[in-house]
Amino acid sequence: MLVGAHLAAVYIQVPSLGWRRTGGAESRSLPTVLPDPDAGGLPGASAFLDLAVADEPHPLLDRFRDIGIERMVAAPFSIADETPAYLTAFDPSNDLGPEVRDAFSALAVHLGTVLERIAGADRFRAIADAIPQLVLALRPDLSIEWCNGRWTAFTGLSLEAMQERDGLHVALHPDDLETIERAWEHAHAGDAPFEVVHRLRNAADGTYRWHLVRAVAMRDGNGLITRWFSTATDVDESRRQANASRFLAAASEAVSASLDVGTTLRTLADVSIPDLGDWCVVAQTQPDGAIRSVAAAHIDPDRTKRLLKQPFPPAGASVSLPLGQDGEVAFGYDGGGRGFDERMVRTAQELVQRAGNAIDNARRYEREHRVADALQRALLPPYLPSARGLRFHAVYRPNAEEANVGGDWYDAFTLPSGRVALSIGDVGGHGLEAAITMGRVREMIRTAAIGDENPATILARVDDVLALGGADTMITVLVGVIDREALSFRYASAGHPAPLVAAHDRTVRVMPTGDVPLGLGLRALYGLHEIALVPDSLLVLYTDGLLEFDHDIIGGEARIVAAVADERRDPHVNRAEAIVERIIEGNAQDDIAVLAVSIDPIAAPVIAVQFEATPESAPQARAVVSAFARELGMPEERLFDLILAVGEATNNAIEHAYVDGAPGTFVVRASLVEGRLVVEIEDRGIWRRRERIVPSDPFLDERGRGISLMRMLCEGVSVERTAAGTVVRLAVQLREESVASRPR
Repeated sequence: MLVGAHLAAVYIQVPSLGWRRTGGAESRSLPTVLPDPDAGGLPGASAFLDLAVADEPHPLLDRFRDIGIERMVAAPFSIADETPAYLTAFDPSNDLGPEVRDAFSALAVHLGTVLERIAGADRFRAIADAIPQLVLALRPDLSIEWCNGRWTAFTGLSLEAMQERDGLHVALHPDDLETIERAWEHAHAGDAPFEVVHRLRNAADGTYRWHLVRAVAMRDGNGLITRWFSTATDVDESRRQANASRFLAAASEAVSASLDVGTTLRTLADVSIPDLGDWCVVAQTQPDGAIRSVAAAHIDPDRTKRLLKQPFPPAGASVSLPLGQDGEVAFGYDGGGRGFDERMVRTAQELVQRAGNAIDNARRYEREHRVADALQRALLPPYLPSARGLRFHAVYRPNAEEANVGGDWYDAFTLPSGRVALSIGDVGGHGLEAAITMGRVREMIRTAAIGDENPATILARVDDVLALGGADTMITVLVGVIDREALSFRYASAGHPAPLVAAHDRTVRVMPTGDVPLGLGLRALYGLHEIALVPDSLLVLYTDGLLEFDHDIIGGEARIVAAVADERRDPHVNRAEAIVERIIEGNAQDDIAVLAVSIDPIAAPVIAVQFEATPESAPQARAVVSAFARELGMPEERLFDLILAVGEATNNAIEHAYVDGAPGTFVVRASLVEGRLVVEIEDRGIWRRRERIVPSDPFLDERGRGISLMRMLCEGVSVERTAAGTVVRLAVQLREESVASRPR
């Protein structure tokens, strides 16, 4: 030993007791306790004391004298909590010079440091075993240095087992390993403290529980990590409760998103996995009383169909819960053996209850939607007219998100003149009131059109009737009349989207529209528009639900124009429905009505149209013949002569056929006979006779200059009078001939 003593000991001061000895077995001959009433300790600092020559009495030194100690050396030091202590050596044999005494004092200080560390470690272990957390001490390379008893008790892993390669991984959930490793990398780099919520395996039952794991690095004076201290706090209940709340919120939103019962049942099965098991099966009671699986989901999609084929509930179901009045839901894990804990059962019950409410809502909506759809369709025309050279296509698509009946409609009907009237419109709002208003307006238009085929007048009359009834609902309407023989479409619009006309070259014209809607009490005057149609074209009318389905009106109109052009190029059986399908993706967000008319070429070159014998009919008759002749390919210069002759014949019928002023009619017929276009104008009246101005003038024979003019313009002209009336027959070569060959 440094001082050559045969006995050494450490005396530590103990309050109210004195000085207590610590040391090995060889020091047992020394006093165990040295009473020190004054707590003064030994006299002086570290020193050599010769007890044989010291004559001053001292209570501590006297105890050593009593057991025969002649010399001693003592060096004071303190330990962790500043507790005084002495390192003592007795009867040293070596020379105790200054260097030896200094070394002895340094040894005492070092001993104090060691004891302080030992005491700190003991206190740390005592505290670590007392707290409820799991505690680990790790070396800089993350190998395990120490763990508290709670860690071993929970994980079942001893310190020796964890010190093996990847020994700690046994306690970690495989799905959390990547997250844990990434967090350690950031903590080592100093980017962020280590704080991760992950799962630890409970050795008692093999389940995993969520823990909040934090780790703090201990660093030396150079900033290098010397040790990690880690704690794991059990947060399983709060974590699972939060997860369950988030799961229920997301799952409830999903099952409530659809108003279709089948979709809701399938969604319920889909959202249940994996939170509530490896698989879920939904069953419903059938009309015959049997319960049959109708929806299923499995973490392995290939096994879903197999679940549907199994009897309900499938084998190995962990729990089965009632769904509404006629359903049931089963949850389970593959292989069985895993049950639901109380928390999972509560979560499943809450989800199934919410799903039951969603299914009830879906069924109620489906019933209401069926009633509304039936009412809506009852208010639409049961059939569309059949007209020569015209094909009508229509579609009504209700708002998929509402069960209320809407206010959109379309209509087409044949007028007494043979022309076809069209109407399409949208009553503001939804529900029974909108449907009633829609039905009334549609019938008003039909009634007004019977007496007057002017669309502008029809709109004005309907608006007047609405004003009388005190209506305050905005109604957009478009009313039009198609004259197939004249190839014309006359229409008026009350704030409705513009009609579209697609020609055979796929060009689409957006026709003029405007004026104010009906029902506002403004008593507005509506403008009349007329457009020429051509064979093999397509006329399209629609309501604003098609225009505004994605709330982009400008883009919506462009899409409609493109869809109409595509439909003209690639026609479908129901061209109106095809146009909607080209535009709408999924369910419509508003009611949509579309009415389309195909203007087909007339295969048989024959027409017959009746007109009122009024001046307004003359241009209409000329237009009918003009359209027919163009359709047969008559050159424009030949057509001019023909129309001039037809105009003269119709004017004569209107002016002279009904001498008593009584209203009458005349009929215009046209047909292609052996390369000639033959036009007949027949009336049912008695012509007024005139005095001859120049009796022998051939140009005034039979009626004056009119017949002569017709003969100059046509290859053949004849007038046939019968008891029933008069027929003027005009014949014109369809293709151009030399003027010299015409009869004069």
